Amino acid sequence: MTLYIATDLSRRELDVTMIESSAIPPDVRMNGQLYRTLSPEYYAYLRTQMTRLKAALDAGKVEAETYRPLADRFNAVHADAAGLFGEEALRAAMRSFDLRAYHAPGQGAPILELSTVPQRTWDGQGSLAGFDAAAPVIAGPVQIGQRVRTFGTEVTVTGYHAPDDDFPGGWIDVVTETGVTGSADLRFVKDLQGQAIVPMTLTPEEQRIAALPDEPFELTDADLDVSDLPEPHFYPAGDDPALRFYQPVSPRAVEQVDAIRARAMALGWTEAQLYQNRSRFAFPYGQEYGLVCSLRRDDEIGDITADAVTLISTKPHAAPLRHARPPHPSATSIRPEVIP
Repeated sequence: MTLYIATDLSRRELDVTMIESSAIPPDVRMNGQLYRTLSPEYYAYLRTQMTRLKAALDAGKVEAETYRPLADRFNAVHADAAGLFGEEALRAAMRSFDLRAYHAPGQGAPILELSTVPQRTWDGQGSLAGFDAAAPVIAGPVQIGQRVRTFGTEVTVTGYHAPDDDFPGGWIDVVTETGVTGSADLRFVKDLQGQAIVPMTLTPEEQRIAALPDEPFELTDADLDVSDLPEPHFYPAGDDPALRFYQPVSPRAVEQVDAIRARAMALGWTEAQLYQNRSRFAFPYGQEYGLVCSLRRDDEIGDITADAVTLISTKPHAAPLRHARPPHPSATSIRPEVIP
């Protein structure tokens, strides 16, 4: 199972044996929410967004009741990331992170649509249609058609789901006046008089989070020193305005390509076909990105021929990939194919 984190910092563990057979692990959309596998780079993105949210809180632009649950979730993400990658890797990711060059979830990666088990609902769910008829009566703390408030927004209840391990107070489907649908944890829902619908009960995971420090991990000025970091890889160098897209690559990927450079070029590969990570098009589109962009964190370079380079993942059950060399220098394949 692989840990996926949503843009609202909620989490799911997914079996990604088949998902990660692609060169770029896809983002996952479940119930309208985007998730991405946790990595040092994604951690840096989430931390940057949390810093911006904290600044908005300090400026009075965001309510504490909006900030606090997200800060608690981020603390849990930090604990997981530190355990998976180590704090040095997280510091390095923060020091080298460039928000302008980073593709947020839903951008620059395929999106895999996944569905959860269908839940009990009613015919009016997802729209205001159906409220003309009598709403079904349900055994629960809310009723279909009831107006409630969640994080400052007034919505109408369209479905109710009984408590479970993840939602000890149950959860509801809702729709706004403009027809936007969504769902809400009943523990964070209030009636129109401002009273809580259900009492606050912490899940085991939230109890673990509550034991963590109150504030996200803080980086010191020394941590932000970039003098010990290698220069980011840019190929080709220069300020060509046509090459407006940039795909970050790790120093390890560059080192791996350096190690096979002489062999590959002797077989006819060009420098650009090996190293290019700037293009006229966003990665993975276009025909200009080199081999270095196809190397995933757990890949090793295998066989090298005049036609292709085999990429072998160290993860169990992951299929090897084939990065094909283009038939002529003006075209570069950047979508590795899965080797059957």
